[in-house]
Amino acid sequence: MTRWISFVSSEASAAASSVRSALADMVWAPQPPVPDGSDIGLIVFDRVSADVLDLVRGSSRGGVRILAVGTSPEAVEDIGPWPLLDAGAADVVVRMDDAGLADQVSARLTRWGEVEGLVHSSEVQDALAGRTLAWTSLLREIVEVARFSDASVLLIGESGTGKDVVARLIHELDARPIKDEFVTIDCRTFVGTHDGEDLAGHHPGTFEEANPPFFGDIGLETLGVRDAGTIFLDEVGNLPSSLRGSLLRNIEQRIRRPVGGTSWPTSNLRLICSTSEEPSGLGSETADDFWERITAWFRLPPLREHRDDIPTIAEHLLRRLRPDGEVIQLDPALDAFLESRDYPANVHDLLTLVRGISARHAGPGVVTVGSIPQDERFKLGMVDHSWQTQDLERAVRHAIDAGASLKTIGATARDAAVRIALSYEGGDVARAAKRLRATTRTIASRTGVDPEEADTGRSTSDVASIVEVPETALLGAGDPGEEPMQEP
Repeated sequence: MTRWISFVSSEASAAASSVRSALADMVWAPQPPVPDGSDIGLIVFDRVSADVLDLVRGSSRGGVRILAVGTSPEAVEDIGPWPLLDAGAADVVVRMDDAGLADQVSARLTRWGEVEGLVHSSEVQDALAGRTLAWTSLLREIVEVARFSDASVLLIGESGTGKDVVARLIHELDARPIKDEFVTIDCRTFVGTHDGEDLAGHHPGTFEEANPPFFGDIGLETLGVRDAGTIFLDEVGNLPSSLRGSLLRNIEQRIRRPVGGTSWPTSNLRLICSTSEEPSGLGSETADDFWERITAWFRLPPLREHRDDIPTIAEHLLRRLRPDGEVIQLDPALDAFLESRDYPANVHDLLTLVRGISARHAGPGVVTVGSIPQDERFKLGMVDHSWQTQDLERAVRHAIDAGASLKTIGATARDAAVRIALSYEGGDVARAAKRLRATTRTIASRTGVDPEEADTGRSTSDVASIVEVPETALLGAGDPGEEPMQEP
């Protein structure tokens, strides 16, 4: 990891010289031609200009953490620090005095250096393997929250995206001086008996029922959850909202009062929750505010969204399955197969495939395509993901630079897919839906066609006009003058 500095200001100016002097005790290198993703860069500027934004944008694309430093308050007084953050800067500080600037810069460099060291440590990489920029950026966020706070965390992701692994890693990295056990509770099997009272617990004899409490003086101990431990509520959406709110309230206030008791025991629980579905209704008056009160949210992507990491994850899984000390290296052709295959259950499916590969591989040496199980080989070449190239990233980057939101980008991509599929299928909604592996109602909803009419599979000229399909596109892949192919 290199710490480099670049000035986009007059280095001869008094302000720039003061910045240089204030940071003189820190070791800096000049900005390299191609910064490494683990680098930390300092960009000093005297005003937010197009040149400054271009440098921040270009330097941060490889994963470099950029600290933008204004030489004076006037450096950002016109438009504020937001354009710098939008361009990719991790933070923006402004020099008020030399001593204060040195302290601010030093604190951030120390924190970022520790985070970077943890991200690339065996403790983290053995749990969450992956090398892509998007994955590394996510790990940085998770590691920072885990190590430097006791914040509540919500993990959102499909089955097999590693929510339980991330939850346990957060507990392992947690730096609380007193830290008890990590306990998982599957909320799909949870049955409460006294609504919100369960979470505070109750003293024996408070209720006539024989059922023991789930939380509190007795319940926490029964479940193995101690007051300084970490509780992981898996699929927390299945927990009654009153119980969720009661638990979070007790954790936030760090106290709980068991029903029937008079004392207020202290609590230092850390709460981690998971859900496979995005919480709905956020911001509405009737929404459950439990979700909005959780401090840190992390969305764990399915494998299809970071395919470049799949070979790395597969190698990691193979090392765990193979004899100690065996060096694992995948043949490029096997890499390509692993990246092209679909994994509906994500890592669960990948692990099943890797077990089959491990059983057939006669090591040591490179793991080759001959280790692919026989029943998997027919899938070779069936799925082409070559469209996920730099061209796609370039289009998305252009949209982001233009200020488009994630919702707008997604809607635009879906509309384009529907438009193109309909052009391929001569405006036939049913066949377009089959090509896109979607329902006819989904396609119809984006075209304005009556879903009932779409379900009949009839092709209409109205469909083509609604989605703006060029006439030439409806003629198929041949010359514009050719007649469209007739369905048998």
